[in-house]
Amino acid sequence: MKYLQLFVFILSLVACDNNKVKYHCQVIENSKFEMFPAMMLVAEEFVLDDSTLLEPFRLWIQDSLLVVFDYPVGDNRFLKYYSLNSGKLLRSFGTIGRGPNEYLTPEVHWDTDNTFLLTEKLRYSVLNNDSLLHSTTYQPIKQNVQAGIIAASAVYLLNDSLMLIHSNMSDEQFSINNRITGEYITKYTNYPCFVSDARMNDFISNSNVYFAYYLLRPRSKDSLAIVYKRFPVVDIVALKDFSTKRIQFPIDKDVNHVQVMDKLNARIDNKVIYYTSFYSTENYFYLLYNPIPTMRDPKYVKSFEIQQFNWQGDLMMRYKMDRSIREFCVDEKEQKIYATSVGNNEDFSVKIWTYDMKKNLR
Repeated sequence: MKYLQLFVFILSLVACDNNKVKYHCQVIENSKFEMFPAMMLVAEEFVLDDSTLLEPFRLWIQDSLLVVFDYPVGDNRFLKYYSLNSGKLLRSFGTIGRGPNEYLTPEVHWDTDNTFLLTEKLRYSVLNNDSLLHSTTYQPIKQNVQAGIIAASAVYLLNDSLMLIHSNMSDEQFSINNRITGEYITKYTNYPCFVSDARMNDFISNSNVYFAYYLLRPRSKDSLAIVYKRFPVVDIVALKDFSTKRIQFPIDKDVNHVQVMDKLNARIDNKVIYYTSFYSTENYFYLLYNPIPTMRDPKYVKSFEIQQFNWQGDLMMRYKMDRSIREFCVDEKEQKIYATSVGNNEDFSVKIWTYDMKKNLR
């Protein structure tokens, strides 16, 4: 192996507040990314038969379908289903409004192999793909929740009664609550300690400093990956007991300098965002590593690579892209990556590209 892993077992919470619930945490310190295997991939255009895409927010592979959550505005139907075989638009669904199949503040989350979760401020709908594709009159039922999901950026249904929620406007990293009664079962906090400022509190940690993506293992729903955007760090949380494995790559101390301003805000100088998108399957999760500095820094040459991790936290492969991409998904059965881009195109239209994960051009 070209890279070194140092295993550090920590039996107490890694977060700084000793009065909180303590979870077992295992920290794995890896060497730099360049020591891990990489493949260079070249894109081929995936041609669509329509031109209605505005700005895709998320992509998914479901069976033989490419599903796109597009920019929800006006009459644009924000959920689009394309055939992977032909690129044909098979169905589109959902617009902005207050009527049937209309939503005011829609967010779309993966739920199962055949369903999506559509959330609004105080309600959600479970959208069945089969019903949608085979019925022009299908209307998913809108359900109210007592625990609000107003600012939630990640929402997952764990079973018939439990819902996992992450919101940047809360103290906890995520909560698990009974969506029928509104009762909170767990409020989880286990922040890293990369900032040595005694004034740091949970709200600032969650909203300003350690903001992250939250990826649920799709089928078993037994693990949650927390991907920190400002740090090359990933936490994998076992939901049965909330024990954590922290996968940590070298931290650049010259960037992301945090200064706490008050109880609600912190200023971050020389910002760098490392991860800009994600995708998860039952076997792996994939992260778009695209270091974006706010100031010109020769250490951060603009590059796009998709990092493939297994759910044990091992970095398996780095797929290096030949162009800038925004969002992506992975078809593991066909070993293909589907990705969107805008800036590469002369007319700035949205294009979807495919990458063959079996073809290494180096």
